[in-house]
Amino acid sequence: MAATFFGQYLQIKGIVGRDQLRAALSYQLQRNKSLGQLAVESGLLNTSQSSQINLRQRDTDLMFGELAETLGWLSAEDVETLLERQRLEHMTLGQALVESGCLSEAKLQDLLADYHYWNTRNQRECNRRVAESSLAPQVDGFTYLLGRQLQRVFGLRSQPSYVLAKRPLALPEWSWRLGRESAVALVGVEPAPSFMQTLAERQSLVRAMELVGQGRYHSIYSADINAEDFFNRLLLELADDSQLEVLGREAKLGGPAKESLCVGYSVEGEPLQVYFCAA
Repeated sequence: MAATFFGQYLQIKGIVGRDQLRAALSYQLQRNKSLGQLAVESGLLNTSQSSQINLRQRDTDLMFGELAETLGWLSAEDVETLLERQRLEHMTLGQALVESGCLSEAKLQDLLADYHYWNTRNQRECNRRVAESSLAPQVDGFTYLLGRQLQRVFGLRSQPSYVLAKRPLALPEWSWRLGRESAVALVGVEPAPSFMQTLAERQSLVRAMELVGQGRYHSIYSADINAEDFFNRLLLELADDSQLEVLGREAKLGGPAKESLCVGYSVEGEPLQVYFCAA
């Protein structure tokens, strides 16, 4: 179960309030230990080795355990033991809500069953609408990179929550032209104020964790990066992966778009809206 999406479902249904959800997510984050923390606690690594692996993760997509094996500091058996301990000690959002008195165990089980049906149906519809669009490569690439980099930098999870055939009246302030001269797509990012607040709060938490040696979210995207620069780097990475170019920032639509999609993402239950327009 992805905690952030279950939390969004609970908010939509009016079962928990925003403050209750944030408190439970914070409690869950503090309770769940990284593989590096568990390795140090078990005496398999020292703090210096754990920090070095975290730093190397800034430049690779390898997991902590994979890097530790590559460096010869942990065996495959060590990593498997640590992962099993991490799995057994892992606290879900539902458990955090039960422990805080927001839900009973019986109520949680009923909600989980309904959530899985609701989420599967919603994701199937989003995937269908994207697959039918000529903008599918840009949307799929952006969705993948957004999920990966938000998780790596801030420990935030994201997924599409709706897809609409909708053209913006005006491009958002953060918009880019992507492609080649013969085939150009416009990508406009429109974060809600609550999304920006969540990002700022998570930045503060990540910095605090790094100061006490518990950092777990590392990448070439620094946790100190501002939101606009984060998306600018994400678009550059999307262009590079697609063998395209970022042709520049865009301030307005230069005429009717051939096709437009509005994709809404849920990030820790907070909305992020992105427009994709074939120009």
